[in-house]
Amino acid sequence: MKYTIKINPRLKPYLLTILIMVFSFSFYYFLHFFLLSTLQYKHVVTLLHEVNVPQKNLKNYNFPLQEKGSDNLITIQAIPPFPVKRLGESELLWELNRLKNSSNAEHHFVLAQYFAKLQNNYEASISQLTTKNEEKFPYELKALRHFKRAITLNPMCSKYHISFAEYLDRIYKKRWQGEKYSPSIKKEVMQHFGFAIKTDKEWDHPFRAYGNWLFSLAGSEEICNENDLLKQTIDLAVALYKEAIRRNNSLLLEGIEKYNAFTNNYDELKKIIPDVPQLYYSFAKYLQKNGLWEIYESNFYNDIRSHTERFLFYKAMVEYLCQNKRPGEGVSLLKEYLEYAPKDIPARLWVSKLLFYDVHDKEEGIKVLEIALQLKPEDLDILFSYGKMLFHHGKYEESAEILKRVLSRDTKRHEACFLIGQSYEKLFKMSEAEDYYEQAISLNPNSTEYKRYLIRLRIKLKTNQQ
Repeated sequence: MKYTIKINPRLKPYLLTILIMVFSFSFYYFLHFFLLSTLQYKHVVTLLHEVNVPQKNLKNYNFPLQEKGSDNLITIQAIPPFPVKRLGESELLWELNRLKNSSNAEHHFVLAQYFAKLQNNYEASISQLTTKNEEKFPYELKALRHFKRAITLNPMCSKYHISFAEYLDRIYKKRWQGEKYSPSIKKEVMQHFGFAIKTDKEWDHPFRAYGNWLFSLAGSEEICNENDLLKQTIDLAVALYKEAIRRNNSLLLEGIEKYNAFTNNYDELKKIIPDVPQLYYSFAKYLQKNGLWEIYESNFYNDIRSHTERFLFYKAMVEYLCQNKRPGEGVSLLKEYLEYAPKDIPARLWVSKLLFYDVHDKEEGIKVLEIALQLKPEDLDILFSYGKMLFHHGKYEESAEILKRVLSRDTKRHEACFLIGQSYEKLFKMSEAEDYYEQAISLNPNSTEYKRYLIRLRIKLKTNQQ
């Protein structure tokens, strides 16, 4: 069954006019509230960044900003000249008022940051001794209101919660430095940090910000005087930083330094480290740098057995021994590791180099490298190291043959050409040596060492011909 609607022909022009008006209004609505509001937002973002200019470049600019529902005009000072000249006072006023009534959370967040920075600049530009207390913080309440409004409009954004908590904590410390920390303020700050870590599943910043605040709180007089509360605060800070480090490994040293302010105990310090071998390596480097390694070296050594990937643990210990002129002990540790992982080629290569060049046990170093070569006979790094060791051990003919194998697969390895040239010179094969020196220079024309050897060889050849 079909239904039809009959329209009086006399009404059709009126209906068409109404449709055109509705379409025009809709078009204007979308243009005004989507396109124009975005442009206004970009202008205020510009203002937000421009407020950061150095204080010596600031000039006082006064223009009215009227609060909604109020007849009072508020004077904003210390706004840099660039945005004002660019937008004009009336345009800036219009934009701020438009964003102030916006239903976009990001607009209110930007306004909150803007007023917070205005407050900082205002405090830096006035005399605290001659200004009444109520006049010292003209923009603080505005910043707090816009932070709250942003959170209300978008409670799932961790950035808003973190910024609000940090700002609330900062103004409290600035205002009441000598008083005990207010439980209500502390509760409010903790709630917003808590919301931030619950709403974010991947970003490290919420955990880092919360942990940083807790470490700061643990250093306050109120917490330090209560042992149980101090321990709870530090334990929570450590757990939060550990999660932040798990998400972003580069935060390890920052977290350890903050925790180290409260304890030097090895077993306590390692609680902040996620179970990642690379992080334990960085932890060892931190202990070595800060003079704690000699105390806790045995603790670190005992931890090795609880991990399946042990190379980085041994690496940290061996590097320290080598830096302190104890390569023999480093060799012993690496041999211990090779009993656990006998097919670890990099470790075996490292042992052979330490034996050959540092311990000066050349025969043993070559034997260890030959085992690595048996495990991986076509590895070019092993072959090159083997040929280089044979050269320094005086076995020039064998060295040249091994290095030619390297060149057959890597024709651009100029170090191999140079060593072959040196080997032939030692064997008094001067023409062959000259060819390989020239080849090395063609591959690496900036090497003065290669050129010096070639010139010396040619002088020797001329002398012999004369």
